[in-house]
Amino acid sequence: MSSVAIAYEEIHPVDALRDLVSSLTPRLSSDEIDRRRSEMLSLLDDAFSHSDRCANCGASLIAARQLLEGEKPLPHKRLSRREGEVMSMILCGKRLKEIAATLDISVKTVTTHRSRLLRKLGIEDNLGLYRYAVRNHLIEI
Repeated sequence: MSSVAIAYEEIHPVDALRDLVSSLTPRLSSDEIDRRRSEMLSLLDDAFSHSDRCANCGASLIAARQLLEGEKPLPHKRLSRREGEVMSMILCGKRLKEIAATLDISVKTVTTHRSRLLRKLGIEDNLGLYRYAVRNHLIEI
């Protein structure tokens, strides 16, 4: 074992993953990068088995694994919980006032969430949101 190697089994997988990521430098050979990528994927699997201790860890670990495997997570997976709720209600045909009343927030806050989710999805209006939802199987027509 090299002097950089860490006994990953002795520490929490997320901590080991942090250590491994912090050890990455531009000077590493492609073989070394591939080896560390494999280690990271293995650590992500271990971390996922511990994710029941953290409410939001599961989705974050899945997204990290997708990035390491070269997959791009779908844009709607990057929305905040509240933005996702607003999007779902818009797709169900609710008006901004109805969404605000349901979520017990102001119409201005709903408008802000809507603007942010449209920007994150690269969409300009509600019609584009419906198209996005159909294309990504979020709703059926």
